[in-house]
Amino acid sequence: MHNNSLRSLMHVMQFSDSALPVGGFSFSNTLESAIDVGLVHDYATLNEFSESLLRQAATTDCIAALNAHRATIRGDYNAIIRCDKALLARKANTEQRLMSQRMGRKIAELCAEMTSDKLLLRLTDDIATSRTSGCYAVVQGVVFAICGIGERELFAAICYGTAAMVLNAALRTMRITHRQTQRILYTLAEQIESIYDDIRELDIDQMHSFSPQVDILAAIHEKGAKRLFMN
Repeated sequence: MHNNSLRSLMHVMQFSDSALPVGGFSFSNTLESAIDVGLVHDYATLNEFSESLLRQAATTDCIAALNAHRATIRGDYNAIIRCDKALLARKANTEQRLMSQRMGRKIAELCAEMTSDKLLLRLTDDIATSRTSGCYAVVQGVVFAICGIGERELFAAICYGTAAMVLNAALRTMRITHRQTQRILYTLAEQIESIYDDIRELDIDQMHSFSPQVDILAAIHEKGAKRLFMN
């Protein structure tokens, strides 16, 4: 934790909270389609699906966020925009892009208002005027750097957010208990140290995602009749 600060720790908790008003509750990260086609139907399949999404986020969102975090510390605004463009280019379907951009815009507006940071105000304005897309993970990287939160904590927050979004959606769409979803979250936490070590030195040109299953599920949802969630 940056400066071993309780303030920074509280900011991590604040920006990882499901109550943060960025609209995360509206999205299932393809879980709705996975349940509809029978791919996810019990504890074991939900656990496997959640881990798959976490690893996908690590090799895309987390790499972009870490590089945006470093660019913010350097004051390199153009590098932040490059991270944003590179991440959007790796989101293959419309609903995934919509989720990332909508949540990114919300957290940018919220944190620009709270911090009055000049770089974040500039980014928020560029998002509002469509000069950049404002992917959620990239804006998270900027916000965490401004608030003095370290890279490891940023990585953990993104992994937590990815898993929590899916597991909270599961509670609303399948027969699963809170105890079971918490057990999955606890198990996933045991893996993120090694995942972080695998991706922490990668730059945006090394972002990668081979997840045809997720892409197909997202495409199914775009045309589907069951739409409790926006993706």
